[in-house]
Amino acid sequence: MVKKGEKAFRPYKLPRYLPGSVAKEILITDLKTYNMHRFNIFSATPAIDAKPPGMNPYNYINLRKFQEDEGRLRDIERDNKELIAKINIINRTKGVINCWPDENSFRTNSKWQAHVNNMHRINKENVAMYKRICESYSNYPRKAHLENHKMQYQQMKDVCKYPLVPLHGPPLDDLLQDEPSISNGLVQVDSRPKVFMDFSIQWGPCLTKLGRVVIELYADCAPNTVKNFLTICQGNKGWTYENCKIYRSKRDKYFETGDITCGNGRGGHSIFGPTFDEEENDLKHTKQGVLSMVRLDLTTNHKNNSRFSVTMNPMPELDGKRLVFGKVIKGNKTLCKINDTSRKDGAPMEKILITKCGDYPERQLDIIVCNIEH
Repeated sequence: MVKKGEKAFRPYKLPRYLPGSVAKEILITDLKTYNMHRFNIFSATPAIDAKPPGMNPYNYINLRKFQEDEGRLRDIERDNKELIAKINIINRTKGVINCWPDENSFRTNSKWQAHVNNMHRINKENVAMYKRICESYSNYPRKAHLENHKMQYQQMKDVCKYPLVPLHGPPLDDLLQDEPSISNGLVQVDSRPKVFMDFSIQWGPCLTKLGRVVIELYADCAPNTVKNFLTICQGNKGWTYENCKIYRSKRDKYFETGDITCGNGRGGHSIFGPTFDEEENDLKHTKQGVLSMVRLDLTTNHKNNSRFSVTMNPMPELDGKRLVFGKVIKGNKTLCKINDTSRKDGAPMEKILITKCGDYPERQLDIIVCNIEH
């Protein structure tokens, strides 16, 4: 008799041998033996009882304490309601409440005069400490520090066989100007539009400024792309790169930013609409600080929006895959700081934002840009 909810054993009725391969008695005997084996497995019971023991919750729960806690909570709720009602009456009747004690109210207290004397004593100690702080001076003044620095610097020059490159080397921006041109020296324009971007890193709730990057835009080679990028930097037409974060960074290669809608590399927008057609030019990723657009459509109909990338090193493998439209002419040290926070691939180790951006007037430049572009 099978109980409700239990599975019933169903023996096989078809033999396991092919018809005609063995005698009928062997077929019947084999099928009977096989069904007995299956029934033994089906009806097998565990040798060890692994079921948890039964537990009576009332052996571990004290109902009397529960009832006492319930009554105490009910009393607290009633007292709170009465207190709220009294506060409401005071607020509605504009009652005058003076929470600041009068000095005369403590006259009867025998410890009040001792408290006043103690406060006067503390005040005198604070005044004396302030005078000592104002009259203090450094045991290692700045003048002595500078003289010691000059002496150590002279000693380093004397013992060095070769020039001190970290101290006498040219700025990084000047070194990158001497690297191969992104246009192979074919493009010669006296002046181009320039923009700046201030990058900051977020350490918890605080923002620390990393530095400013000045970018030169090749409007003569990619006019629509530069117009889109320049307009967003200026904050016109409702779009801006401010508070836009770096969503992807590959150490020693490049980082991507410019997602002004989602901030995760899946959005972006242009002044011409959601996307616009990619232009063509011969500019190359020949050095650090090259700006290029992040291509959205990888088919024959290439599309761009506001997302762009900045290289950390020469990236010839990106030539033909991303449109180059500018380069960094000042602030390459800031790019190095961003590269220090990069991973092998993915988001940076810390959140990095573009905190400010806009036009960079020509008069603010403190470097000379040659007519033949480097």
